[in-house]
Amino acid sequence: QFVSAPAGLCITADQYCAAPNANCAVYKKAGESFITTLSARAWEEENDSDFCNNGLTPSFELSNIPLKHSLEQPDDGVPGEMTPSDYRHVAAVNAKTPVTMTLSEVGIFNLKAGGDLTYLGMPIKLGSSMINPLGRLVPDRFELEYSKITNTSTCDKFHYLSQPALLDITVKAKNYQGVVTQNYDGAFAKATASLVAENNNNKKDLTARIQPQPTLLDWVHGKSELTSLQFSLQRANTFDGPFESVLFGLKLVDSDGSPLADLDQRIDTDDDCELAGNCLSKTLNAAKPWRYGRLQIVNALGSEQSNLPVQLKAEYWNGQQFVPNTDDSCSPVQQALLQVTPITPGAPALTVSGSSNSNSTLQNGSSAAFDLLLSAPGIERPEPLRYQLQYQLGLFPWLQYDWVPNNGQLLENPTGEAVFGGFRGNNRQIFWREN
Repeated sequence: QFVSAPAGLCITADQYCAAPNANCAVYKKAGESFITTLSARAWEEENDSDFCNNGLTPSFELSNIPLKHSLEQPDDGVPGEMTPSDYRHVAAVNAKTPVTMTLSEVGIFNLKAGGDLTYLGMPIKLGSSMINPLGRLVPDRFELEYSKITNTSTCDKFHYLSQPALLDITVKAKNYQGVVTQNYDGAFAKATASLVAENNNNKKDLTARIQPQPTLLDWVHGKSELTSLQFSLQRANTFDGPFESVLFGLKLVDSDGSPLADLDQRIDTDDDCELAGNCLSKTLNAAKPWRYGRLQIVNALGSEQSNLPVQLKAEYWNGQQFVPNTDDSCSPVQQALLQVTPITPGAPALTVSGSSNSNSTLQNGSSAAFDLLLSAPGIERPEPLRYQLQYQLGLFPWLQYDWVPNNGQLLENPTGEAVFGGFRGNNRQIFWREN
């Protein structure tokens, strides 16, 4: 008595990778089902490892034949999970049995079947072969897991145009079941992304004013987790706005065709893109105002014998004029930034002090009464003592303004004037003494 059994199984699929690398054509998405066909093949010669050219054995039938897989590329990847783990081969005229499979990971894979088995009560060794590895598997989708845009100052209600902002963003590549695909890395990670921006869904595309465009994706094992990416929404050459409801979005482009999930924005239309089903980007955070701002020095008048307060005020363009920016409780009030230059010949040099420490901020759009104090000249003259004030904003250019048009400079520091002894007094007052 003897048992005649196949020498091996030939595994075929719809698409292969002739050269298994990251440029191989896309076959399926990770976790998506695909069909392979296993055909039972006869023995032809010793040490035969390619069964796909051998003759068919239509009568072969056996249950619980193990199925296995191995990762060809990427080299440092993980194999992931395959379903099913075994199959039942049925007798058929063409000796073929179709099997629906899934692979959980990204990459290029080989499939195997068989092993040391028992067939009709006798032990057999059933081999397997494929013509080439499967075509490349890619992520099913990308998901924005986290994003946060913060101001580089302590402001949290608004941003000034051209003021740097910081972006934290986490994006993940996932398979059909929603599990991160760890092999999405290196050459196998092809998705790129950029920021887009709009104001209040009014078809005003602000994307060209995002400078610099940060690099938003840096894939490591299926995750891109980046923090403190600096960018800004730049000013125009002249004041404009205000943009009171700016929404930034993530626009992802993948040459393999895997989409970014849950899109909810389209910056070139004021229609509801979710309702229309034609959104192109995913919003980041809630909308916030971005304003064209400036910092102004208020002229100061006082006695030669007393310290003189100097006040700063923040303003922004509201579409018609510059108005106080009472939301600003973050712009710098620093004594070292106030430059005082005598205008009146022979006027003594002054020092700048304040009631608080040397570094403070505006409160509700204005500096406090005694944050910036000019020392008293201490001398009296027949004419007033005049000083030019300039607040140095080289480190805060979003608060500068074109105070002197047509001088070749687009932005200048704010200037003002301090005058000591400029009070004429009351005509009916006979005597006035200052202590």
